[in-house]
Amino acid sequence: QIKIVNKKPDAVIVLGREGSLLFAEQKFPGAPKLFLKHEKKCKKCRSAKRHRLTFVNRLKNGGFRITKLPKIEAAINGKKKLLALNDINIHYKPPTALRFSVALNGKNVASRVIGDGLVIATPHGSAAYFASITGKKFSRGLGIAFNNSTKKQRSRLIGRNAKVRVKILRGPGIICADCNRKVISLRIGDVIDIQQSKEQARLIRFGKDYRLKLR
Repeated sequence: QIKIVNKKPDAVIVLGREGSLLFAEQKFPGAPKLFLKHEKKCKKCRSAKRHRLTFVNRLKNGGFRITKLPKIEAAINGKKKLLALNDINIHYKPPTALRFSVALNGKNVASRVIGDGLVIATPHGSAAYFASITGKKFSRGLGIAFNNSTKKQRSRLIGRNAKVRVKILRGPGIICADCNRKVISLRIGDVIDIQQSKEQARLIRFGKDYRLKLR
């Protein structure tokens, strides 16, 4: 028997595009999610209701597996914590460019960067903002992309156990996780520590691609 609940679900069915999955993960972190990619403009998607019921029945009968996806976390001054499935975005606040330094595993790799900010992405998020900046995507570890810096900075692929520290040298700026509208303001002297989280997202898969298109 399937029961619709508002809290502590055993599974979540997500109908939409990538933003819908990110929102669902924010609202129900860690709960297994069946991601049904739905294009509203697709005329063939009018039978989506019938297909959704098919997938619900498959959930009831088993025969699926769970894929775990890494998430990243950011701590601001050792206190406030953000969690992201796609990326952590450190960004300038108009009209002033952001100035910041970046250290990797305690070693300084960029002492003074001037630009729009920095994006730290997971493999799942590498095809999103990270790819729009670098033109690349990756399948392991984490990725660092410098967003529109005045002096060209190469993007970096780092190990999953790596630790990134960003210090704000001149602001103001903001930091956000995925598409969460709750952003945190950054000021001069703020320190942001970013690393892979122990928490993970879990996706329900029936076939080779968990993003099942409703066609």
